[in-house]
Amino acid sequence: MVTKRLPWGVLILVGGGFAMARASQLSGLSVWIGNLFRDFARQDPTVMMFVILIVVGFTTEVMSNPATAQLYLPILRDMSVSIGINPLYLMIAATTACSFSFMLPTAAPPTAIVFATGYISIPDMAMAGFPMKLIGIAMSMLAVNTWGTWIFELDKLQDFLKTDNNTALANSSISLLSNVTNTSSLVHLNESVLN
Repeated sequence: MVTKRLPWGVLILVGGGFAMARASQLSGLSVWIGNLFRDFARQDPTVMMFVILIVVGFTTEVMSNPATAQLYLPILRDMSVSIGINPLYLMIAATTACSFSFMLPTAAPPTAIVFATGYISIPDMAMAGFPMKLIGIAMSMLAVNTWGTWIFELDKLQDFLKTDNNTALANSSISLLSNVTNTSSLVHLNESVLN
């Protein structure tokens, strides 16, 4: 009964998103993205937030929401501390953008369930989801830059983040991320030995 009624396609779509997040960490894709964001760090924080909202908002269409957050938030945290802005400024926006998965069935379980009914096609979902994504990006920009900044004091870097030790810690964690490709081969070797 379960094998006949369970929408296996939905299960594989959602599981594929988690697998992509893990693969991006093991392959070094997250390091590459982090390096791109570090080069971009010389821009105004508002411009950075806008670009991050777009990048994260469209990444979440092909990965699950938690997997997207798991990929981007550590990178944004370390980058923000290293350039001297409040990490929450970019992280709140990115976390919100992880929920802007309206266009494809792989994005979130609700969209996968709707697609599994067979009544809605992917082009229909994309046409309805794209305007919603643009509205979400605009509202996130407005919310974080107005009441979000007022409530969480996002325009100030907290004192405990101003020390040289924390900046060194952020830089060291970024350098640890760059070693992921080297350690991933060790993980595969350990898994093969255990199996």
